[in-house]
Amino acid sequence: MGAIIKRNIKKYFMDKTNVFFSLLSVILVFFIVAVFLGKSISDGLKGWVIEDKSKSAREIMNLWMISTTTTIGCITVSLGASSFMVEDIESKAYKDIYASPVNKSSIIIGNAISIYAVTVIMSTVSFIISFVYALCFGAKFLSFLQIVEVIGLILVSSLIGSSFSFLIVYFIKKHNVFAAINALIGSIAGFIIGGYSTMESLPDALQWIIKCFPASHANVLFRQTLVSPAIDRLISDPTHIEQFKKIMGCFYKFNDYQMQWYVNFIIVAGTSLLLYSIAFGVQFTKKIKN
Repeated sequence: MGAIIKRNIKKYFMDKTNVFFSLLSVILVFFIVAVFLGKSISDGLKGWVIEDKSKSAREIMNLWMISTTTTIGCITVSLGASSFMVEDIESKAYKDIYASPVNKSSIIIGNAISIYAVTVIMSTVSFIISFVYALCFGAKFLSFLQIVEVIGLILVSSLIGSSFSFLIVYFIKKHNVFAAINALIGSIAGFIIGGYSTMESLPDALQWIIKCFPASHANVLFRQTLVSPAIDRLISDPTHIEQFKKIMGCFYKFNDYQMQWYVNFIIVAGTSLLLYSIAFGVQFTKKIKN
């Protein structure tokens, strides 16, 4: 199994084009938010924050952006990391792999682990780059507890992207089809997690649609870890803190029910478990054609 994992990870990082395009959505969202949306949203925050309004609003905005880009990375990177499965099918290399002394279960599990490992690595890199950018504009260093929470969230959020990719890519036989699906998901990822606008600025129907996507709950968890502490520290009127957190999407509310963090966590982890169960079930039961 170790050889399978090493082979798949090495194959991903040797393909520089694939590495670039798997991060392209993260780069685009980072650019769109930082250059186009950042100022307008920051200006809207100035009426809420304490002294040095521009700097405080910018700090909240940058942390909000980091939450978005890290979540998107967990989705799009996992697709790029799973491209080897399509290449193996298209080139018929999978026949040689399954004909090797390595048993079928080791190959399947090794494929899943390699996709997950690449997703964790690249999502961590994405987070570090984004946070260095935020530090350049006055963001505070994270506390030890926040660092631990971010690492844990990257590990959990990478599961949902990896499980989704591991499932759908198994059914893709042609690289051009994979490229089209990759481009489509990369284009809409920012929308389905509510990454292009504050939640309260969206129509109610669109808010409900976003809340139905499990990946958006991963984004909420990142916001609770990164954005909520900054809001507690920077918002001038304590009575408005919860209202402002709702505006910034730090928690979801369904009618009068405010969703707690552990519910978001259960949705992310539970969906990942379901997708992995389906993917393993399909791949373990399907016979390999000669």
